[in-house]
Amino acid sequence: GAPPFLSDNNIKDFNVVHQVSNQDDRSTLDFGLDYKWQEVSRFYQNELEDSSLFMDQKNFGSSTIEPFVNYEYIGLNKWYFQVGFRGTYYSSLDDFSIAPRVLINYDLSDHFILKASHGWYKQFLSQVKNFEYCSGGFDNELWTLADNETGFIIRGMQSMTGATISANRWIIDAEIFYKTANNITIYENKRLEPGNTFYTMDQITYGVDLLTKRQVNEMTDLWIGYSYHGSEIVIDTAREISYKSKFVQPHVFYIGGAWKKNRWKVSASWRYASGLSTETLETAYVEATAEPNDGEMPPQPPQGGPPPQGGGSTTSVEDLPNRYPAVHSLDISASYKIPQTDERKWSASIGLSIINTLDQTNLTDQVFRNREGFVDREAIGFAPNLMIIIER
Repeated sequence: GAPPFLSDNNIKDFNVVHQVSNQDDRSTLDFGLDYKWQEVSRFYQNELEDSSLFMDQKNFGSSTIEPFVNYEYIGLNKWYFQVGFRGTYYSSLDDFSIAPRVLINYDLSDHFILKASHGWYKQFLSQVKNFEYCSGGFDNELWTLADNETGFIIRGMQSMTGATISANRWIIDAEIFYKTANNITIYENKRLEPGNTFYTMDQITYGVDLLTKRQVNEMTDLWIGYSYHGSEIVIDTAREISYKSKFVQPHVFYIGGAWKKNRWKVSASWRYASGLSTETLETAYVEATAEPNDGEMPPQPPQGGPPPQGGGSTTSVEDLPNRYPAVHSLDISASYKIPQTDERKWSASIGLSIINTLDQTNLTDQVFRNREGFVDREAIGFAPNLMIIIER
């Protein structure tokens, strides 16, 4: 039958790229045109409230046209340069801007390379944060295109510096990075309602990536790595008020290997990561609306109904840890490649990967429900993915 509430969010994406390359002994010049068409539709109906709520936005589409050029030069002794420019025209807002990027490598020796890069980027399709897109109590971030009302153009930059050591089938790589993203869309309320507004925040991300890789023989590679990531959402840039980003695991360790023979490749990787932060807008919302010195909003029964039974927790904000428990997963993949030949003018790859083969139960979040307190939410378990690539 027809439920009292219904929400639906769809994305359509079409992309065509044409690129031309010109190469000589010392340089390579690439230029081309990237065209993308995207459409977002959403439907929302809620008859549980005092008055029925109905929203319908369909066929909100936009075209993006991006001419680009990239130039690589290796003519100078020990130096490698790559410079690129990408212009972007976004039809919905009649916005045009240019995003330059640069990458520089310097060969300190035959086995030691220093590297650095900096670039500017833009994003037009994004998710609205701090948002419940239905009345069933399931958080589902809303996909939206930039229209300066429910979504905004995200403009950001990324800088990196690092070094690579390679010798005797060993590779050691280290990078330090810093990123910014401006105009991330935030919804001011926890439910979609008329009259509430969408506004923006900024985000900064920083960290270190370390990788050690060993080629055991012609068929086998092994690697081990570590990453540290930090991220903050900036609420008020003038007063520098910020909170930790919810979806960052600061410490990540991984170890893996790959085996290749003929057209087959099999790989596996085990990943261990510290848990997500609990210091989010979710807990801030509960603290702000709780009774003084209470630290929680006690579960409330529905109007004229019995107290809630099961399915939740009476955990208070004060009881939440700084981070959820650490998580780990074992991912495996296998692929088969069909090479291009003189008779066959195309090549193809077919692959299957399985995420979280051990099917671990990983707590990733606790969301607040007015009648249930904080409810546990767990990460997805066993998840297969099929990949098919055809190239000509």
